Amino acid sequence: MKKRLVYFGHWTNPMGEEMLAQDENTELVCLERTAPQEEKLEALKTAHGHLLSMGDLQFDAALLAECPDLLAVGSRVAGFEAVDVDACTEAGVLVVNQGGIGNEPVAEHVIAVMISLSKMIPQADRALRQGIVKRPGQFVGDNVQYRTIGVIGMGNIGARVADICKLGFQMRVLVHDPFLSDEEIARRGGEPCSLDELMQESDYITLHVPLSEQTRGMIGAREFGLMKPTAYFINTSRGPNIDEQALTIALQEGSLAGAALDVWDPEPPLPDNPLLKMDNVLATQHTSGPTRQAHAAMSESAALQWAAIFRGERPPRLINTEAWPAYIERHTRVTGEPPVE
Repeated sequence: MKKRLVYFGHWTNPMGEEMLAQDENTELVCLERTAPQEEKLEALKTAHGHLLSMGDLQFDAALLAECPDLLAVGSRVAGFEAVDVDACTEAGVLVVNQGGIGNEPVAEHVIAVMISLSKMIPQADRALRQGIVKRPGQFVGDNVQYRTIGVIGMGNIGARVADICKLGFQMRVLVHDPFLSDEEIARRGGEPCSLDELMQESDYITLHVPLSEQTRGMIGAREFGLMKPTAYFINTSRGPNIDEQALTIALQEGSLAGAALDVWDPEPPLPDNPLLKMDNVLATQHTSGPTRQAHAAMSESAALQWAAIFRGERPPRLINTEAWPAYIERHTRVTGEPPVE
């Protein structure tokens, strides 16, 4: 029995698509992202799997009820904000992502913007393009070596940032992560501390947490107010994790020296967003993760993941492991046989 994988828009890297096209258990059903909503919903009603992309439908309990044969929902990247994981777990639908596959480019982006802000590279670039002749003492930046970076969230990306900073620049690494023990943070190369201590003592602060009800707006006016006036804030996680208005005010008042934002709320940012007009804000459009290498790796990873699901196996990077008992029942009903334990 072939399982139908429904997705909207072609894969960023065709490797995974080509792999699954050769898989004996998989039938690919691709609709254009511009297809009518009704057509997308109709395709999902007979899907066994759905590969998410940016701007997809919200996978909640109501949509799941319309997809009786659905076995799994998968993300092409690490994020899966469009999925109600609890609803999927209750229905016995697996949720998978590509977490950990694209860590390196995000970590490298953090280092790149950290150095760019410290060396005032964006300001010097813009001035030169405008024909402004540098005055003596203008665009004098700072070394990053021996300074302090604060990492909020010591997952795969945060740990990689810490490695680069410690080994490459002999930096002190402060870490706040309530989900890790002090011993584990130390094992990953950081010094555990409270969020307030991190905000107060760091020269650079980088945010690496998923978007959830616990993290939404976690960095606001109070936290920005604790920062050194010479410090920089970097966000490559998700836009709603910070209060953009509070950051705007903090920058205007000089509570911090500058910021680098790769994610926004909303995304993309509106053209009149005041942060885009600030000379000390380095703004990019969710480009920290995408590289050719990352696209290829995530494409291959997703293909192997779906091939495993459609063989009846437990897939790698399973988000809702607690769904497995209900999944056994669902898989058996849909395919006529239980998955491999």
